[in-house]
Amino acid sequence: MKIVDMAGAIALGLWMELVLFIHSTQISESMGKSSHQEFFSIMFFLLLHMNILFMCF
Repeated sequence: MKIVDMAGAIALGLWMELVLFIHSTQISESMGKSSHQEFFSIMFFLLLHMNILFMCF
């Protein structure tokens, strides 16, 4: 895979992670999630990002 493609995949993954993280924090604030639930939702999106990176490589 070309370096440009890899950089694009990383940028896309980071962008998706940022959007999903912002969305999850807005939902957690509106629903009053506990810190444990917020932590697990953040970890889920980090795992999702790593999965996207591995699929692109």
